[in-house]
Parts: sequence; C-alpha cells; structure tokens
Amino acid sequence: MLGFAMNVVSAGMIGVLSMVSLNETGEQVPAPTPANPSRDCRASLPVFGHFSGEYVAPKATMAMRNDGGWCSFMFTLIFEDVPSVPSVSVSVPPSHGHAEIKRTGRRFGVAYQPAPGFAGSDSFTVRTDGPFPHNIPVQVSVAG
Repeated sequence: MLGFAMNVVSAGMIGVLSMVSLNETGEQVPAPTPANPSRDCRASLPVFGHFSGEYVAPKATMAMRNDGGWCSFMFTLIFEDVPSVPSVSVSVPPSHGHAEIKRTGRRFGVAYQPAPGFAGSDSFTVRTDGPFPHNIPVQVSVAG
C-alpha cells in the first residue's frame, strides 16, 4: 500500500502556511519551507494512493500572488513492507516559472516560483517512482 499524509495549518493575516509532516513513526515534525515564501500562498494536495482496494488519484493545487516568493506543499510517502524510499522529481516543468523538489527522509517538499511579472495559470507534473508510481498534476493560479 502507498499512502500519503499532509497537515497544513494556516496562520497569520497574510496567509502564510505553516506545514507539518509525519515522520516514519507517525510523529508530527516541522516541514522545511522555502527560504523566500510567498506572503500569499494556498497549496493543497489531498490524500492519494491505494486504500482498501480503491485508488484515489493525486491532484495538487496552488494559488499565490507573484511577490517574488515561493509557494509550497509537503507530502510523506508511506509504504507497507517497502524499505526503500522512492525518488520524486518534476517530470513536466512549469511553463511560466520554476519548480523544485526537496527531500528529508520520506518527506518531500514541492515548491513553485513564478517568473517575474507572470500572472495567470501554470501547471507542472511531479512524478513519484517506486513500487507504486504516481504522476501528480499541479495546477497553479498566480495573481499579479
């Protein structure tokens, strides 16, 4: 079974996201955030994977203001009886910005920064490899 876990807690009047993730023993731990986070970022990646014989497809969204910062979300890959951690990469890059993947153990951070002056829609795809590969489409809405 492959599962995913993410907790997102909104904080502050300007919409800064504070994220936590689960470590391998299920404890909540702080998730790393980009060095220059956007002051207005809303990111979501609902639970996905194979659960009790049913498949829930991944789909992520980001909405942000183009203030020179990054918008990001974290997720944790959870496997039963799989000792290795799969790789995660940007398989289809965004057309109007830059996307990065950061890894800490089984936790992965996905971050996006729009090109200077860009406003509109963008998208990219994150690929997880391993015994249960996934393509995670990320839809981005950027306000000027």
